[in-house]
Amino acid sequence: MKQIGLIKKWMGCGLAVLALSLVTSAQAETVKQGKATVRAVRGTAKYKGADGVWLPLKVGKNLGQGDTVSTSPDTTVDLFLGQNGPVVRVTGDTTMGLDALNYTDTGADAVINTQLNLSNGRILGNVKKLASASKYEIKTPNGVAGIRGTDFDVTVEVRGQQYVVHFTSVSGTLIASAVVNGQTVTSVINTGETWTPGTGGNTTVPAAALQQAVNLIADALKVTLLITEIGPTRTGTVPTVEIVTRIDPQTGSDTGNGSGSGNHTGTGSGNGTPTGGTEGNGGGSNPL
Repeated sequence: MKQIGLIKKWMGCGLAVLALSLVTSAQAETVKQGKATVRAVRGTAKYKGADGVWLPLKVGKNLGQGDTVSTSPDTTVDLFLGQNGPVVRVTGDTTMGLDALNYTDTGADAVINTQLNLSNGRILGNVKKLASASKYEIKTPNGVAGIRGTDFDVTVEVRGQQYVVHFTSVSGTLIASAVVNGQTVTSVINTGETWTPGTGGNTTVPAAALQQAVNLIADALKVTLLITEIGPTRTGTVPTVEIVTRIDPQTGSDTGNGSGSGNHTGTGSGNGTPTGGTEGNGGGSNPL
């Protein structure tokens, strides 16, 4: 009888440990909402949330899933996405939505879900190496690009009812799909290549245009991650940097939120020019 009692006791303890383990695991894998913190605004920009009301976009604003950013011409906005990025630069005359912005902390690597919706304009960004289950996508009116540890440059030009889209890999590899003449076409785009759906295969980005993209992303990293200095870059290479945030020792707050534009190096000229060397006629591209 005593042995039976001990067995029951052990079984009870085992079940309690198992239940605690399941609860701990569930807590560790809870989906958390991400945010996109505005670190710099040069020019005029606005945003809207679920209520559809447009408001001025200011440095320090935390944007979330479902929000949309719109920039005026000659404007640059730098966003820090934290786990979900880390960096996106929104250039002038651009509209971009944050369709999904969340992550799951599995205890080892965070599994992220970032979905940006580029309606028109140009965005560039730096994406850290992702866990295998992560998703980072850039939607366009006629396609989507999957990003994995890539420096990217994506442009959408609206021409009446037609869309001309340029998917460019500044470094790394991205996979893009688009609807062309009613058919889904996919392209694997490697470093220094651009793809304009409806105009054939990938083309090589001219060295000057690629270097411009490299400089823009490097500047966005410097501003967004609050780095005081980044070493020189070579053509086609965005520097690998450590995320550094300056903290005010008196208040404990992130001092960069109020002064993100102070690190601008003036490399952001020509934001309206697609990185791709040729635009193509785009006549075969149909919106979804």
